[in-house]
Amino acid sequence: MLSFSSSPVGQPSLVEWVVGTLETCGPQTLDQLSGRLPDTNWAQLLLAIDYLSRKGQVSLDLIRRGDYVVALSRGGVPTESPLEAPRTELVGTQAFP
Repeated sequence: MLSFSSSPVGQPSLVEWVVGTLETCGPQTLDQLSGRLPDTNWAQLLLAIDYLSRKGQVSLDLIRRGDYVVALSRGGVPTESPLEAPRTELVGTQAFP
């Protein structure tokens, strides 16, 4: 089952992993992020980034056609209605790079 909530064995959720990676390594392209998570598919990664973007926690910048950089935002943008975290869980990955 896929879940964004923290797993019972202490693994970070995909959302937590993306935020932690951006805090540790700075802005990353989508390819760089996906390369750090070989066991996670593009749909899961994009869902996590979409969720964080809608919450105002990350921003996406187009650097060339089809290539984006994901970076932490300088402040969360409040949303009009609360967003429910997507259900995607990391399986078999390390905590942070």
